[in-house]
Amino acid sequence: QVRIGNGSSTFYWLDRWILSKSLATTFPALFSHHTKPNALVTHIMMDGIDLGLRSRLTLTASNKLASLRLLLQDVHRMGTPDKRLLLIGASF
Repeated sequence: QVRIGNGSSTFYWLDRWILSKSLATTFPALFSHHTKPNALVTHIMMDGIDLGLRSRLTLTASNKLASLRLLLQDVHRMGTPDKRLLLIGASF
């Protein structure tokens, strides 16, 4: 898992950085509509998640987008590098 710093080495969809599972696993309907599956946290947070989404979302994906935005509203990146940890919380 990753403790987010500046987000420059953490995959937005594929790493475990905000939940105990990846966002791709937690929001599969939304992930399937994103054109940049390997985007980094820093890029998505700067550009916005909408930039990589297909123009027509299913109803399920639209609902999941609203849930994801609520989850991310309190996330703030820092100037420090991202830190990778083992699932037990010890340094990698």
